[in-house]
Amino acid sequence: MSLRDPFPVSDDDDVAELGWTPEAIDVRDPTTKKLRLLNSRCTTCILGGDDSITPALRPGRLRELIKNIGDSYLACHSTLSNERPAAAICHGWDKAFGHTSQTMRIMERLNGFLLVDPPEKS
Repeated sequence: MSLRDPFPVSDDDDVAELGWTPEAIDVRDPTTKKLRLLNSRCTTCILGGDDSITPALRPGRLRELIKNIGDSYLACHSTLSNERPAAAICHGWDKAFGHTSQTMRIMERLNGFLLVDPPEKS
């Protein structure tokens, strides 16, 4: 099964600049085969309504991310790391848009999700 890009970007240079590998943005748990989903928002959730965080994105970037996701999902930015391949679906995105995603509805019915804690604030 091929899932759509979990962190769609408009420019591949964004991914290269951040140094992310496909493994860093894979939200599938290798043991359970379930998709990892944060059980609460991370402290810097871009969908958390905190105006001090959202401006860190270039103007229009959040709207672009949400539009490009389509029937897929958004990986939480705080879980993306090449050193710790434990990416997870953003809790804020799931609460706001998960019900509209065909991928999320299918995965819930087929295998469910592995709920994980968000990373601690660094």
